[in-house]
Amino acid sequence: MALPVGQANQAPLKASSEPARSETENQIQPELESEMEKSGEQLRLFQVENPLKRRLDREFLRGIPRSPGVYWMLDDKGQLLYVGKGKDLKARLSSYRSAKVQDVSNRLMRVLLATAEIRYRETPNEKSALICENELLRILKPPCNRVGTQTHKSASWIIREMPRSWRLELVFQLPEVNSSDTTSSKSTDSDYEQRRHEVGAFRNVGRCMKVHGALLRQVIGLTSGEFQISKLPVSLLKGPSSMLGLFEDRDVSETLAGEQDEERRAFNSGLRELTWAFLSGVENWPEFPFPSDNEDRWSRQLWLQDQLELRQSFETTLAPFRQRRVAWGLDDLAIPLAMQDDLRVLTDEVAEAVSVDSGSLIHPSTDEAPRG
Repeated sequence: MALPVGQANQAPLKASSEPARSETENQIQPELESEMEKSGEQLRLFQVENPLKRRLDREFLRGIPRSPGVYWMLDDKGQLLYVGKGKDLKARLSSYRSAKVQDVSNRLMRVLLATAEIRYRETPNEKSALICENELLRILKPPCNRVGTQTHKSASWIIREMPRSWRLELVFQLPEVNSSDTTSSKSTDSDYEQRRHEVGAFRNVGRCMKVHGALLRQVIGLTSGEFQISKLPVSLLKGPSSMLGLFEDRDVSETLAGEQDEERRAFNSGLRELTWAFLSGVENWPEFPFPSDNEDRWSRQLWLQDQLELRQSFETTLAPFRQRRVAWGLDDLAIPLAMQDDLRVLTDEVAEAVSVDSGSLIHPSTDEAPRG
């Protein structure tokens, strides 16, 4: 796999005249198995000398700058193995050479045995290195990295405004295909669509489905003027839902809005604006009274549970999303997850999944532990 590297800062590591380490790994495996049979104990794969002590000579190390940057490891066929970053490239790559047997995992040994070339690229600062690493991990998905290469399914809300109705949709996205995958049916009246509002993306898809189901049940109760579990759509009875919600002016209860078309239209538009204010993190969901006169305690309990779910989700998910968007200086409410991750880096809000050492290759280290 050919990787774009600037001529000024490309520093290839050539394999020595020794056999490729992948072959060496095959040679030492029978010896390890033989020792295991004799002792009856499981031996570590890392019972050999660190191969980079010979492959990574001091002349190569002297040419590495003490500056932030990203690096990647290639095998003898030029295939990418691993991508990492360091605030001090010299210290980071030197740590691989000086890694001791008792401090290195079997996974790192397999990477080092297969590594035939190391390249790097300097970056202006540590934040740029992290952003560059994020992008390389998302695009190239190196086989030896675990953190940052996963495909995260995300969810966003879309409100479509039509002349006499509006529609609420929960849409799922897969980053690598750059498209939307929704369980809702495709729009058939796009010619009549006046406005389209979108907010997201949110990483916690399960929470979004709970919020979506609760929101649909609340709006259905408010437009119809009654709320009974027996009259709800089947897809809304189990709680989480991704059902499309279509709310037309003509379906609004005359008891709540009035008999005139203009009154029902104004009532329905108000519900749409309230829903958008909630989803965009501007205003929490009001504590509406139970809309029915019936004494069905199960319906009343579901109504109260949905309000609690909406109000808690506003505090934990929707309002913080708006606060981050304002801090980033963005007007658009549709922000892909990849952009959110990079913006967190730029604003010193590195998420826990990025900052926490998850499956580090080296421990301890003279530099920060590599991701994945």
